[in-house]
Amino acid sequence: MSLHVGLTRQGSGGLDARTDMSPFLGHHHSIRDPGLAPVGGCKFNSLLLAHMTKRLKIIFLVAIVIVLASGAVLWRGFVRSSLPWTSDRYSAGIAVEGLDGVAVYDNGPKFEDAHGRNYAPDGYYFGQKWQCVEFIKRYLYQAKGLRMPDVWGNAISFFDPNIAHGDVNAKRGMIQFRQGGDEPPRRGDLIVFGGAAGYGHVAIVANVDANSIEVVQQNMPPARERLVLRGVNGGYAIDARLPPLGWLRLPAAALNRS
Repeated sequence: MSLHVGLTRQGSGGLDARTDMSPFLGHHHSIRDPGLAPVGGCKFNSLLLAHMTKRLKIIFLVAIVIVLASGAVLWRGFVRSSLPWTSDRYSAGIAVEGLDGVAVYDNGPKFEDAHGRNYAPDGYYFGQKWQCVEFIKRYLYQAKGLRMPDVWGNAISFFDPNIAHGDVNAKRGMIQFRQGGDEPPRRGDLIVFGGAAGYGHVAIVANVDANSIEVVQQNMPPARERLVLRGVNGGYAIDARLPPLGWLRLPAAALNRS
């Protein structure tokens, strides 16, 4: 590499030094490090920007995960605190109410949840813990000595629309009455509801007075609830959040045994 310097005279004896820098302009010096692109120039700036952008993306994603996780914890706490039978927490399987010595258990915040099958010591199937049907069959078995002939089906299947008012529902081993019929509900009757995403619901009558009934239920807060009972065209009807279909009653023989 050579350096060319040319001198020219300007004005009153001054010199103008012109330096030929072309050899330098024609070459780029770089510092190389294993694993790094050459330092200097636009290429380095682009790589640095890409590296910083990648790190920012990672930081951004981590921040989103933290925010979502925190939101989930706060929401879960809100749901727990909103349950009528708990103050600041819930736990599936905790007894929250009872009737005639048979416990009603908390099923958690989602009505569709289940926590495994529950059986009597002799193998009789109560149902999925802690669904409404499980409590009904467990109550009838433990408090009344009744084993339903057919243990399967959701709550809505407890009421058979093809059975006439006052006839026997053979699958359930009980007498069936319709909403609006001439027979009012009594203590110990099962009130069967429609709705609930097609699953229905079932509760047990704990008390009855002239204008209301009190039911005990599992997986439908509150676990003990009072409903309006009114007269309609010579019959009886219950007002509730879910549409009542009717009620089932133990046969006289079973009532006498209990």
